[in-house]
Amino acid sequence: SRRRPNHLPPPPTAPMPAPTPIPAAPLPMAAGLYNDHSDLQRGMNEAGREALTAAAAAVATLGAAAAFADFGCSEGRNSVSSLAAAADAALAAGASSVAVTHVDLPSNNWAAFDAAVAGAGGVYARPPTVTVRSLPKGAGFYEACFPAGSLDLAFGAVTFHWASGAGLPARLADSAIVAARGSERERAAASAAATADWLSILRLRAGELRPRGRLVACNVVDDGCMDGAWACLVDAWGAAVESGDVSRADADAAVMRVHLRTEAMWMEPLREGGAACPLFRVVRARVVRTPPAALTALRAGTGTAAAYGTWLAGFWEAVSRPVFEAAARASAGERTAAVVDALFARVAALAADRAPDFDMGTLVLDLERL
Repeated sequence: SRRRPNHLPPPPTAPMPAPTPIPAAPLPMAAGLYNDHSDLQRGMNEAGREALTAAAAAVATLGAAAAFADFGCSEGRNSVSSLAAAADAALAAGASSVAVTHVDLPSNNWAAFDAAVAGAGGVYARPPTVTVRSLPKGAGFYEACFPAGSLDLAFGAVTFHWASGAGLPARLADSAIVAARGSERERAAASAAATADWLSILRLRAGELRPRGRLVACNVVDDGCMDGAWACLVDAWGAAVESGDVSRADADAAVMRVHLRTEAMWMEPLREGGAACPLFRVVRARVVRTPPAALTALRAGTGTAAAYGTWLAGFWEAVSRPVFEAAARASAGERTAAVVDALFARVAALAADRAPDFDMGTLVLDLERL
């Protein structure tokens, strides 16, 4: 069984200091890249819409004004619609106003996010009934982003699998698939790091929520379904080394800092006797399968392997291009953009040839702060 860490602090009882900015990524994402290639994440986000709006309506009874936070807003196309629906539900349930704060790292594309908010309309276009703001100077969810007891609702969709970095392997080829393919020692280290990070997130969010406030999370569930898709990315990066585009040392500097957790790993600290059990009551927990539309079409015979390969390459580019550009720069110099373009072209070709499964599972969690 996994050992639960005993060094994490209890939920805070005093107002938190302003968050410390986190250094931005070396090369920011191209404008709109994530919005244009995140239909899978959008489906996972929408899988939690019912739970989110129900929780928003429930917390509206706590007071006249409600405070909501969105952890991991990215470029806004996915989460803005969810938080707008939550604000609508709270207002319909009797809240006099809703303050929505969107949180992400300083390297986030805030211009694309601002454009998504400006185009949202609906409830977002009704100040002062709904107030929308962001933390553009950055706060990661591994730190306290809000004063203690100041939030009614916290939301995170396809967010909490990103890791703090502690205890993870150093190479891309190991960082994501070690849980499935690594040695027993590597799997144990990855499991312990994943457990510690999730418990840290739960404790920090518990500190920010008022009693009876809600945390709604749409979490990536790994049961091996991502192995083939990860292999396309890892093998394409290996081909960049073999071709001489990138040195082995520089290639090993590309790390995707993520935890791929099973449903049991997500639920362990929340079960009776778990480390987070005194903090939260589980209102609902269910897994929803959200395969990408391109894969569904391929299986139905209405799509092509080439279209699926193009989709998978776009998916990986949207979430990882800055990682590979930063790693390739020392070797490729002015050719960095071309080398990374070639990387994702290889991913598309490999995915078209292999057509790997990618039946993502989304664990929709609705937790009530005790």
